[in-house]
Amino acid sequence: MALEYEALRAELATNRQFIFERPVLILGVSLAGLLGIEQSPAAPLEQLGLLFVVSLFFQSVLFFNLWFTLNRLRSSSRILAYLVVVHEGPRRRSWRGWETSLLDYRRWRLDHREEARKIEKNHLDGEQYDSRRYYGPIFSFHCVLSGLASIAIAVLAIARIPPGPVRLAVLGFALLLVSAFVAIAGWQWQPRRVRNAIEAEVEIWKKVLAQRGRPKGLARVGAPAQAPAAGGQ
Repeated sequence: MALEYEALRAELATNRQFIFERPVLILGVSLAGLLGIEQSPAAPLEQLGLLFVVSLFFQSVLFFNLWFTLNRLRSSSRILAYLVVVHEGPRRRSWRGWETSLLDYRRWRLDHREEARKIEKNHLDGEQYDSRRYYGPIFSFHCVLSGLASIAIAVLAIARIPPGPVRLAVLGFALLLVSAFVAIAGWQWQPRRVRNAIEAEVEIWKKVLAQRGRPKGLARVGAPAQAPAAGGQ
């Protein structure tokens, strides 16, 4: 069990890497692209087309990164809850290794979808106890970056396109980009969804392990420790 514990702790450290650096890197690459467009000898309308491409790329990568960040947070919550219940609990629980336990976890969630949703919903409100508070600023930062990309399109459109239907269409496109990003991100990946996620996962893991009945895979005293892979989140 000791080897499994260390492997899962290492995976937790990996999940926390580059959480803050990735959006800054995305912003830097996009700014470099904008500067290249501004200094290019292309005609104004061609520059606007290039700006559309860069903005769509920027929004798409930003969108993916926010989803990926939340996915890693949920994975970390699942692993931490497993460590709390199985490795650090008051008594050893039906230990069969991480991979087997994760398979049981997924089966339980599939068979008890409504119960899992109810548990998670019960932990959405109230004081936030775990360390997921930093996700709120990260979420807001992504939304601000999405807005800045749309503002860049709007500013260039106003500066390069005379008043008329084309300018209105471009401004509408810019507004649509940021609105779609904020709407989808706010609905699917809002910070409230990870509030007290560890506590919710602890409750779910206890139900998963309780369903096993009598322990079948407890390590015998003196038996060699298993070294399971830490993947499969």
